[in-house]
Amino acid sequence: MNIPGSVSKEAKEKINAHLSEIVEAAIATEKLLDKKASCEEIFRTFTDLRETTDEVESLLLTYQLENCLLPSLGHFEGVVEALNRLVKRKYGALLVIERSNDLSPYIRTGTPIDALITAPLIESILYPGNPLHDGAVIIRENRIAAAGCVLPLSQKTLFEHGQPMGMRHRSALGLTELTDALIIVVSEETQRISLALGSHLYRLQKTANLWADIHGATQGRTPASPFLI
Repeated sequence: MNIPGSVSKEAKEKINAHLSEIVEAAIATEKLLDKKASCEEIFRTFTDLRETTDEVESLLLTYQLENCLLPSLGHFEGVVEALNRLVKRKYGALLVIERSNDLSPYIRTGTPIDALITAPLIESILYPGNPLHDGAVIIRENRIAAAGCVLPLSQKTLFEHGQPMGMRHRSALGLTELTDALIIVVSEETQRISLALGSHLYRLQKTANLWADIHGATQGRTPASPFLI
C-alpha cells in the first residue's frame, strides 16, 4: 500500500483555496464590525467562516488517517465495513486502536475477546442488546483484544450544536489525554463519526465518501479524494 509521507499537491491546492476563503471572510467580518452591521449579517459571516475552517480541518484529518491509522491496522477493511453497518443501524460505537502506549490497564476492565477483526463480530459486540455494547472495543495488533472496556472520562465539557456530547465522546477524549491511542466514536443519536487523537476530538464530514476512500486505499487504490487528520 502506498501511503504518502506528506500532504499531496491536490490537497495543498484545496487547503490554500480554503485558506484564501478564510482570509477573505475574516476581512469581510472586520468590515461588517466597523460599519456596525446587523447581528444577522455578522452571524451569517461567522457561520460561513466556521464552515470553511471545518472543511480545512476535515482535509487535514483525512491525511492523518492515512499516515497514522492505516499503517497501524492491517485489517482495516473490517473496521470500515463495521462502521458503515453501525451507522446504518444507528448503533453507537467506541473503537480504540492501541498504538505505542500500552493499554493493558484498560483492556483488563473489559471482557477478553482475542479475535480477528471482522465486521460481523464488531457489529454483534455493539448490538444494543449485548451487555458489552456500552463499553469500548480495544484493538491491539490487528486483533480485538477486549470489549466492554471502561475508559477514563475527560473533565472537559464538550458541546456540538449547543448540545452536550455524551459519555462515549468524553471517554474517547479522556483516553487520548493520557495515551497516544486513536479512537473512533459513532454517535448513537446522530450517527456522526468522530476521531479522538492527541487530546483533540475531530468530527468527520462526508463520511460515506471518506470510508469508501479509506477502503480503497487498503486495497492499493489511490483515493478519489485526499486524506487527512
